[in-house]
Amino acid sequence: MAKKKTHLYVFCYFVFCITTKTLLAQTAFNWLAYGDLRGYFEPCGCDPKSDLGGVARIATLVQRERSTNKNLLVFDLGNNYNTIKKNQIKRKYIQKAFDEIKPTVSLVNRAEISYGPESLGERTYVLSNLIRSNNKKYAKVLDFYEDEKYLVLGFYWQQDHFSQVLSWDTGLKQKWSEWFKKNSKKQKILLYSGPSSTLGEIIKTFSFDLIIKSNEKPPGTPVSFDEQDNPSLLSKFVSGQSIKMVPWGGLGVLRGGQLSEGLSIKEIMSQNISSDTFIQKTPALSFQEDIERSITWLVPSYSTGTPLKSLIKEYEKESSQEFEITTKERALNIEDSLFVGAQACQGCHPQAFEIWSKSKHAHAYETLQKKNRETNLDCISCHVVGWDQKGGFASIKTSPHLANIQCENCHGPRKEHIINPSLKLGNISLEECKKCHNAVHSPTFNKKTFWAKIFHGKETG
Repeated sequence: MAKKKTHLYVFCYFVFCITTKTLLAQTAFNWLAYGDLRGYFEPCGCDPKSDLGGVARIATLVQRERSTNKNLLVFDLGNNYNTIKKNQIKRKYIQKAFDEIKPTVSLVNRAEISYGPESLGERTYVLSNLIRSNNKKYAKVLDFYEDEKYLVLGFYWQQDHFSQVLSWDTGLKQKWSEWFKKNSKKQKILLYSGPSSTLGEIIKTFSFDLIIKSNEKPPGTPVSFDEQDNPSLLSKFVSGQSIKMVPWGGLGVLRGGQLSEGLSIKEIMSQNISSDTFIQKTPALSFQEDIERSITWLVPSYSTGTPLKSLIKEYEKESSQEFEITTKERALNIEDSLFVGAQACQGCHPQAFEIWSKSKHAHAYETLQKKNRETNLDCISCHVVGWDQKGGFASIKTSPHLANIQCENCHGPRKEHIINPSLKLGNISLEECKKCHNAVHSPTFNKKTFWAKIFHGKETG
């Protein structure tokens, strides 16, 4: 009797799956969403924990997903350039990269407004609250994107861009209502960037099948990996609706559509699971499980087979050329430099020099060479002496004595100390360490354990 009852449950579950999949085929759609790179072009690779993200890995994931799903929707939430520390080469290649990826539609977000229309690539853009009279150069930007199945709207609002975008309470409802009416049978999707309070007002007025939100971290927020440790930070309830945000920095990609459905019929039959056990083992996804399964973190394996290989080489070549220009300018200051290099300290501080020479600091430049990053302007400062100061390292040809992390990275230029040894060393602040041992380059940094590896005399900081 119990076995017949189990088989009845299995049969009902089978019918339910077939019916559900038929309905999903009619209403569900598979999608990927990324954005908010904010200038984060590629990971530095200094630490496995922080080796995430980058345009090349986004391209790999999109390519793989498209190979098995020709109808995949790909959404770019924009805000992909750094608006605080502008880097035109990075902006140029992020723009090129996403043109090659060809997302279904891209949102015009804070960075794209800040940089202006020249920051827009050749792909499809949407912004449904753009003030057209003030933005004739944004003519290529659509009010909405549509095809035979979908209507996609984009909304961006920040007070400092009030002259370029309309706030929600300035007549948008009527215009949007007309678009909804004309596309009543289509799936409605909103790409959103702005305050949650405004999003709440939109949700009360219009019903969307999908809302994807830009990351909420404010401009200038340093790279961190808290979202990977706690994915629930990327999901919030607004007016009773669960809204997902794209991961900061492009470290991961949101995904949606049909998720796996727990135990299969074969698993149930082979394990002879009772009806009670079956019900217990196939619960609905919890809030935490839902968001965790909605994110693909871009780990190093996504670097393999990237379709942007040629573009990355082009970027590295142009970056190297910029580096060469910079080093020629810096070389002019080497002769009068106040930096002397660790060899000049060895005579009076032999014990400290010996400890330093056996540390990783003494081989910091080599790590760049092994990864072919010695001409990378983003990396060089944490592998040489005085890159951020006049008279610091210029190039391995003109200032080899200033390669690697040395005494003067912590103690400052010591030429005057050599001339007059009575000039004592100042206190060493932990903040000096954190300039390089930050969340990106050294996420596991701990002063106590790290200092023990290079301890050489009385600690003064």
